[in-house]
Amino acid sequence: RFQVQSSMATLNDLVVNVLLSNRFVISLGAKPLQHLLDSFLYQNLSVHTFARGLKFAVLTHYMTAPTSFLCVPELSSTMVQNLTHAQLEQIRALPSFMRHVDGLGDDPSRQRALLIDDGVMRDFVVAQLD
Repeated sequence: RFQVQSSMATLNDLVVNVLLSNRFVISLGAKPLQHLLDSFLYQNLSVHTFARGLKFAVLTHYMTAPTSFLCVPELSSTMVQNLTHAQLEQIRALPSFMRHVDGLGDDPSRQRALLIDDGVMRDFVVAQLD
């Protein structure tokens, strides 16, 4: 006779070791996490289905945001130098980047360089990742 861990305990281990751990850069928003938990609790208590939903959410994130590899520190520093102009433009369009550029109001030459010069932009991205 053997014993298996309950699905609730297994799900708890998964959430603690993956979503709440500093080892992984996965951060799920409240609504997607609530959806996964609701489907787990109210449908079939399947940890496998929960894990598949989590994988789907992560893959969707990486497929819909071409610069999302910047979330993975091991990849980002080497790949920044290979960013295309279009990818740099996507970063420039981020609200957080625009707030940063607006905050440089007393340095218009730096603002212009960040918005126009891809080399300066790459150096800025590398500096922000370190």
